[in-house]
Amino acid sequence: MVVRGLLTLAFFGAEAFIPLMLVDAYGLEPSVAGLALTGGALGWTVGSFVQARGWLAKPTFLVLGSVVLTAGLGSIAGVVSVAAAPWLLALGWLLAGCGMGLATTTTSVLVLDLSEAADRGRNSASLQMADMLGGVMGTAGAGTLYSLLLTPEAVPGPGVFALLAAALTLSAFLSAFAGVRSAAPSPVTAAAADEDLA
Repeated sequence: MVVRGLLTLAFFGAEAFIPLMLVDAYGLEPSVAGLALTGGALGWTVGSFVQARGWLAKPTFLVLGSVVLTAGLGSIAGVVSVAAAPWLLALGWLLAGCGMGLATTTTSVLVLDLSEAADRGRNSASLQMADMLGGVMGTAGAGTLYSLLLTPEAVPGPGVFALLAAALTLSAFLSAFAGVRSAAPSPVTAAAADEDLA
């Protein structure tokens, strides 16, 4: 639940500001800036496809997805801070989307795998709550930080957007750290192993 909340906090908080970054920091037209969001959706699709192939253990996919999301958001912070080419920002967002594709579906599968049959409905509902809460907190938190950094005299500079992206990168990093715990055997798995031994 914690991992899912941190993932959605980081991703959707950043998503709300990607077009604004491209318009204010790079002077792109809003219609062009909005196309960058498509890259995130494509990345999410690729990440989900890779995760569905089952090449790695689910806990590994969870941590890997969080690390890829962290790299994507961190690269966005770096690109904006040095005013590098906008296509690099779009590439960072594609990478962030790929991380979400790897990790988000994995959290759903792991919740079911690690829950006893009687708790699956409640735990699935809790996962959806973490989804919504993370997205709302990410968007609201980033918006609050943006308004605190905003000055009425000037259009926000690259430093404001870099700081926003860096703050959201921290949430993605914490999700990777929390995801490591999913590799530990759950009570359900431990009980099944005990039955096998008996």
